[in-house]
Amino acid sequence: MRGPEIRRRELTRLLKRDDVRLLHVYGLDPTVIPKSDTGPLVTRVEEFFAGDAPPMSDFVLGDFRDDQRRVMIVVQESC
Repeated sequence: MRGPEIRRRELTRLLKRDDVRLLHVYGLDPTVIPKSDTGPLVTRVEEFFAGDAPPMSDFVLGDFRDDQRRVMIVVQESC
């Protein structure tokens, strides 16, 4: 992971990039979320940041970059 956990402002900025990929880790099978389908996951993360997530929900976000500086945001969700 590059740097500290991602917070709301950084997530919003990174999601504007065309080259960003989103990896959702929940349970045993991490899933790459297509750019066109990020809405529901991003909405849940935004609710978490706003303090409106269901009880016991938790998200940890980090970003990783490759040699070409492309970004992958990893969203680890737990409850």
